[in-house]
This record gives sequence, C-alpha cells and structure tokens, in this order.
Amino acid sequence: MSDVVSVVHEPFDFGAIDELFSSSEPLLPPGEIGAFVEFRGVVRRTSPERTVVAMTYDGHPALIRRVLGEVIAEVRARAGVALACAVAVRLGCLKVGEASLVIRTGSRHRPPAYAANLEILEALKARAPIWKCEHAADGSRVWLDGCCLRSDHVGGHRHAHAPAGNDLPPPPAGHSHGHGGCT
Repeated sequence: MSDVVSVVHEPFDFGAIDELFSSSEPLLPPGEIGAFVEFRGVVRRTSPERTVVAMTYDGHPALIRRVLGEVIAEVRARAGVALACAVAVRLGCLKVGEASLVIRTGSRHRPPAYAANLEILEALKARAPIWKCEHAADGSRVWLDGCCLRSDHVGGHRHAHAPAGNDLPPPPAGHSHGHGGCT
C-alpha cells in the first residue's frame, strides 16, 4: 500500500505520478476505471493577513507515507467499491503557483472517485504531520496553525487556516531535513 504515496522535495514529475497511480490499480481490472479525479494543491499568493511569495512545507517523509497509507486503506474500506488511489506530497520551499499536493483517485464511476478524493484530502489535513511556513512579501515568516495530531487532545480536531501568530515557535534547528528554507 505504501507504493501509492510519494513524498518528494523536487517539483512533481507528473509521469511518475501516472506510474504511481497505475501501480494502485490491481484493485480494479485493467480498463475498468471509468472516472478519475485529480486534486492539485498549489501555493497561492494571498492569505488572510499577508501577501505570500513562497511557502515552506516541512514534515517527516516516512511518517507522512505511513499515515497516508493508513488513510488510503481506510477510505478504500469505507468506499465499498474498488478504488485506485495515489497521493504525492512535496516538501521544501515552493513558490507561488507551484504544486504541493496531488491526490488522484479512480473508480468505475464518478461519485466514489470524487468522494474518495475529498476524504483523502480532509484526512491528510487532519492527520498528516506536515507543517507550513508562509514567506511574506515584506520578508516576514509565519508558521501556520493546523490540526492537533494527538488523538488524546481534549480539543479534538482543530483546523484553522489563520496564522497562529507569534506564539508558535519555528521548528527546531535542522528540522527542515536540509531541504527547506526559502530565501
């Protein structure tokens, strides 16, 4: 199952994503996918409080792959139909307009493909250990608030798109795995 999740530090190779998606198809006989849905998340220029010039995505690749593999297995189990799924995550410094995420789902019919795609996206946002830092046009950097990854957290699921402000320290030195840092 882990073959259907890719974590990279370079711009996406969409040919490789095609291969990744094809490798998830044994659940469907060849030629049986009647619909596939692809979501691409891209860095946008504006946030509620600043003009963004870049975004750093940071995380632990092996843990991201494990969590997303679990998510895909759960989505497939709930779907009740055969699904082809692939997810590609990009870490590091991305400029405005660059893709940070690709989720591709396929099934015999449209509704399960759309539903699975959205379910994977929402689970990724809630469960994947990925941190985001906005780089603003004025030179400032702000680590964004996100979901608590602890299952025992009293507040439960919390997902805020607004920056956390100055109370959230940056990750420890070396946390970017040598791949991050927008200049």
